[in-house]
Amino acid sequence: MNVDLYKNIFFVGIGGIGMSALARYFNKKNKSVYGYDMTKSDLCIQLQNEGVDIIYNDNSSNIFKEIYQSDTNETLIIYRELYQKGLTGEDLATRIFEFEKEDRLSVSGVLDGAAWARTGATGPTVGEVLSRAGHKLRRADKNRIQGKIQIHERLKLNDKGRPKLQIFKSCPNLIREIQSIPIDPSRPEDVDTKASDHAYDALRYLVMSRPRATSVWEEMSNKKRWTPSDPTFGY
Repeated sequence: MNVDLYKNIFFVGIGGIGMSALARYFNKKNKSVYGYDMTKSDLCIQLQNEGVDIIYNDNSSNIFKEIYQSDTNETLIIYRELYQKGLTGEDLATRIFEFEKEDRLSVSGVLDGAAWARTGATGPTVGEVLSRAGHKLRRADKNRIQGKIQIHERLKLNDKGRPKLQIFKSCPNLIREIQSIPIDPSRPEDVDTKASDHAYDALRYLVMSRPRATSVWEEMSNKKRWTPSDPTFGY
């Protein structure tokens, strides 16, 4: 296997001596390295300090947003969440379609880059499955520190006294995590990744995607125009 062909590498049990050494090696080779482990060990903390993104549980979390715009002030509105454990890529694709069926438009989204990382299997990754199902996704900006700063900015009021971020009560897991997620004791500029943080991470990816209100022109451009089946006779 030629590892130079792979840009994203995901390690299961990344906190082990052997796996952590491999993760550090590929990270220094400028690969996008991610990992999973049940325990936040000292080796995991060292890897995170070196820029490796590690998760410690396997929940799937998606949030759905809308932007309210008044003059130049925008409010990011989170009105729905999907928070479920044990979903395959196919299951997740179906669930997202079920959640979006009443929406006006199917909007593009961002997804954790680890969803495209191969875990040793030769089959399609979760990211590939979602994309093939028709979901418009791109890799999320995973800068943890800047993401935390952007969330704090969104929690402030704008110049008109309106909140920059509004979360509906239909998103209990996101509300719970924002209220309770602790600071990392070894990195006070970041949150504790060992705590429940999947909904928080989904929000972090969203605010780092630079969300903005869709203009009327863009909405009109996205509408499917009628075209005649016979261009000569027009029907």
